[in-house]
Amino acid sequence: MYCSLAFFAHDLGPFEHFQIFEQSLQKDVTLYVFSTARNRSEEKGLPYSKLSWEDFPPYSAYLCDIATPQSEISRIRKRAPDAYLYLYYDNLEQYVPGGYSKKFAELVEKKEIDGVVFANSRLMDLPLFSAPGKEISLEGKELLGLGYFPLEQAEAFSHHRDLFRHSLRENFCCTHQLSSEKERVFVYFGGNNREYLEHALPAFCKYLRENRASLKETTWIYQQHPGARNHNLDLVKIQPLIADPSLSFYLSRYDLSDVCSLADAAFYYQTSMAAQFALAGIPVAQIGHDTYPDILTRNALIPSITSSSTFERLLTSATPEVPPKDLLLRLLGADGLWKERLQFLVEKK
Repeated sequence: MYCSLAFFAHDLGPFEHFQIFEQSLQKDVTLYVFSTARNRSEEKGLPYSKLSWEDFPPYSAYLCDIATPQSEISRIRKRAPDAYLYLYYDNLEQYVPGGYSKKFAELVEKKEIDGVVFANSRLMDLPLFSAPGKEISLEGKELLGLGYFPLEQAEAFSHHRDLFRHSLRENFCCTHQLSSEKERVFVYFGGNNREYLEHALPAFCKYLRENRASLKETTWIYQQHPGARNHNLDLVKIQPLIADPSLSFYLSRYDLSDVCSLADAAFYYQTSMAAQFALAGIPVAQIGHDTYPDILTRNALIPSITSSSTFERLLTSATPEVPPKDLLLRLLGADGLWKERLQFLVEKK
């Protein structure tokens, strides 16, 4: 078996990471794309290997995202019994609601899995949880901190914002008959899990209703989570805000880059994109029924709004400040050495 590395992507987020890894290493690596990631990559016209991994000799190492089915993990191990088989933990957080952490816990305990590769290298030294307070055992697993964060995306957001902010804002304000000079435009990024739908989103809606007086010359854009579009349960909850004549509240018709460009600040409850927004220079604040301890709130880099009164104070004060970029990069474990660490996986024997 020669030294080589195969990436298995079933979800779009890891696919985008793996695509950069493959392009960086070029030699002795192949990216295979399945299910959701394949559909989304084809929609975006992104390249990937159309051949089956079974058409190639067994690789010396495999890096799989956590959406990889257990049946496929077993097939890999059967085909390459002596290969190193790793799970890729692409999230920034120790616990992720909505099924991510639960799925990871189920896979990592399998005997076929040799180790875990963390995008955020700082997570190597921190406990992971399958549910609040329920720690995941990584005993006997090899842990590797990659130190990778997709800065290219944050830089693209920032560049797009510099180029198109003025024209997008003028167009939006003209369409909705708003004063572009006075109006504050905030975007709220929706979620797609039970806690968000049952607790965080209702809390956000409540804070808006209770602070109508402080929302003069303030417009909100609701950016729906792509995964929520299958059932639109969140739209049922925000419809009263859209219909309320005392509020300026709209469902977004923009893509991610455009809505980030025209907004003065971004609000969310739980999203893996929050650090990207902050690195792009967009003021960010978390809002919900309680504080979700992500990398920004855990380190007191942004406000966490958990009551109507704290929401009112934020509305009547200045826009949230952008966290220092150098500090945020350190917390993300992004030290620029991920290529060397990936090469270590390619050369595993």
